[in-house]
Amino acid sequence: MIVKKKKHIENNTLQMRSVYTVGQLAAHWGVSTKSVYRLIKRGIIRPCVVLRKYLITEDEAARVLQESI
Repeated sequence: MIVKKKKHIENNTLQMRSVYTVGQLAAHWGVSTKSVYRLIKRGIIRPCVVLRKYLITEDEAARVLQESI
């Protein structure tokens, strides 16, 4: 019988980052989802693509806002 050992991962090494979907980011910024998709298409927002869905990290959203000021 083969027994596989479980790898131990310390809790302090993993960080959960806040992410927004396109709809959540649009609601947060008070714009339409079409506007967010347009910013993604132009390369202004750099999303992560997970299972064919765009996810925008909190850091990326802050970067876009900071650069637009």
